[in-house]
Amino acid sequence: MTTGAISPQAATNLKGQSHRTCRDETSLHVQSTGNSLTKMQELKLIIFTASGVLANYTAHQRPKNAHIYAFSPDEKVVQALHMNRAVAPHMMDFEETPEATIRKVIEFLMERGGVEKGDPIVILSDVLSGDFDTEAILLRKA
Repeated sequence: MTTGAISPQAATNLKGQSHRTCRDETSLHVQSTGNSLTKMQELKLIIFTASGVLANYTAHQRPKNAHIYAFSPDEKVVQALHMNRAVAPHMMDFEETPEATIRKVIEFLMERGGVEKGDPIVILSDVLSGDFDTEAILLRKA
């Protein structure tokens, strides 16, 4: 992710911070995602994270009617994510391809009643690569 110019309105949303960092841009990206998706009923968010930062930002936005499922291969990250409101963290090794990882997680959540067939799912990631653009928002159905 690169740093760069942001709109004056987005800069105002940074609450007076005078510098821009990748974390500020990630936070703005998550905020705009949350604002765009709050109209969806029973929103299911799946977050793949290496450090927990993306899940933290998402939890801080307090999206209404959202179920946030965070997945990380790092046990310490998963333990830290338990401190976030509305985040259900899970430790899971990622598969070789992003698509296989996504399928594995959806099956995992379906087995546990977290999602049902046909549920809309929003997928965010700061670790998947390959065909999955880490700066994109992926919308799927379970």
